[in-house]
Amino acid sequence: MALLALAGAAAALTTIADSKAVERTTTRGPFTLVVRTDRDEMTVADRLRVAAWISVPPGARAEIADTGPKFGGFTVVSREPLPPEPVEGGGVRTGVALVLEPFLAGEYEVPAIVAACVEAGGARTDLASDPLAIPVRSIADEGEAEPAPARGVVEPAADAGARWWWVVGAGCVAAAVAGGAAVRRRKPRRTDGGVRAALAALEARRGASGPMTAEDADAIVRALRAAVASRGEPRAGQLDAEGLAACAARSLTHAEAETLRGVLARCDAARFGGEGEGDARADIDAAIWACRALVSAGEGGRA
Repeated sequence: MALLALAGAAAALTTIADSKAVERTTTRGPFTLVVRTDRDEMTVADRLRVAAWISVPPGARAEIADTGPKFGGFTVVSREPLPPEPVEGGGVRTGVALVLEPFLAGEYEVPAIVAACVEAGGARTDLASDPLAIPVRSIADEGEAEPAPARGVVEPAADAGARWWWVVGAGCVAAAVAGGAAVRRRKPRRTDGGVRAALAALEARRGASGPMTAEDADAIVRALRAAVASRGEPRAGQLDAEGLAACAARSLTHAEAETLRGVLARCDAARFGGEGEGDARADIDAAIWACRALVSAGEGGRA
């Protein structure tokens, strides 16, 4: 059992750290489509960056098809054109950069990215990349965690010896927990530090005016997930708006729960529909109050 726990701890420490960029190339005639992601796996706290380039010969043209607000289960946070670049032979390369965000843990896929191409003589052809599988894991059972850095951010390499001792220590802790579970039920991990950080980020957006934005909605959802997790809910990081509202309703009055459902509905509209509704300031205040009420109820009383 201890050996199994040690192996599991080592895998947990290395999985995200060993995540690698992925690149796929598709060629048809004079056209070449290249798609690259900055990682091959992620957690629900991360964002996936995808770049797609299409290279065309002189006189030809190409356009990468729009992805819409949802793409393979991901939310498209942003889509920006890449500046054209000259390529060998007098052609040009153009492209787009996407930032994608998951909502729940699971097996995601970056679908085929399609480029419509027209040769100099007028002949048309389409290129499609191969879909890319991207596993997305929850961080709800792993305590507080920071999103993995975007590629291109240079960080000091961890000392190999120190990392090994961390693995051994994690294995010992995991083995102790596994043994103790046979005689007693493990208490849920509290994440009050995460609640404070999430609330601070949400309160920083209280100066917002007008309809809710996708960024406002993200901050609200993250704060509510942290507050629900502080109550011992192991799947808080995977809950959608309906699940969050249902969990929160256990500690709120009916009127409070209905207000929160309305806030979360507007969050979904801003996150997935691209068009916010209502008053962002009022919704942020309601979400902050709900988070504090959830934490207070978990500690044995309401503020």
